[in-house]
Amino acid sequence: MASIEHFRQFLTLSKYLNYSTAAESMFITQPALSRHISALEHELDIKLFNRSTQSVTLTPAGEMFRERISLLVEDYDDICSRMRILKSGYSSRLRISVPYYAMNDYLGSTPERFSSRYPEVKLQYIIGDPNEAFEALVAEKVDLAITASYPMPNMAGLEKQDMFEEELGVLINKEDPLAEKSELSLTDLKNYDFFSVDNSYFSASWHHTVSMCRKAGFMPKGPAMFNQMEALFMGVRRGDGITVIGRHMRSAESELIAYRPLSESYCKRKVCIWYRPDNENEAIQKFIKLYKPQ
Repeated sequence: MASIEHFRQFLTLSKYLNYSTAAESMFITQPALSRHISALEHELDIKLFNRSTQSVTLTPAGEMFRERISLLVEDYDDICSRMRILKSGYSSRLRISVPYYAMNDYLGSTPERFSSRYPEVKLQYIIGDPNEAFEALVAEKVDLAITASYPMPNMAGLEKQDMFEEELGVLINKEDPLAEKSELSLTDLKNYDFFSVDNSYFSASWHHTVSMCRKAGFMPKGPAMFNQMEALFMGVRRGDGITVIGRHMRSAESELIAYRPLSESYCKRKVCIWYRPDNENEAIQKFIKLYKPQ
């Protein structure tokens, strides 16, 4: 019988549409993922994915199953979360969305100070794509999101408070000659292909990058678009291009990827806290008042 974990694996595969990427993101093997998906299809007696040597796509049944099962998994996770809160003796919770690699830079000591003052409130963190954070806010799946202050579609009904300015830098292949520098100028990048992710948040980020490059006297090449941040990282590792990103992404440095800050004083962006004004969770404003980044 299919378990909740099998449903999670189905949802992850339906997101990436790539067995290797999906399995890697869940820290399981590709054969294990393939077996679990096949077992799920066998139990449902219907095909959820079309598979070929070149692509993986959802069938119409898979599309319907994803729509329904995602709600079930969300409800299950919410129930489990509420049970854990009750068991731990907390009276309420505050769900905070933070981008990948941004926990230290964006939160600093705020969680410790908040928990010290309001020990009855359980802080829960949702780490992920900023674009998904906005969707979660609109759907009331999180209470607040800490991310860049870019204009985004479907922001009606959301409010924000600007908190600080984040310096920007570049993710570049570590073997590139530019990576030998301790910091880069925008003009160093004028002959490089720029990368971005194909969603609303990174589209707004790209417009900000274009504006900065124009100020430096050139029009950036690109962007080459990727479906997911992981795919963009792979492009940087291969040395195919670069991406301009917030300072918190220096945590993404690896054997093949280097982060280098940009030297221009205007290479910054505002980071803010987004929330729904109709959310009656009193912990939101308490958190905002105590907020201080690293």
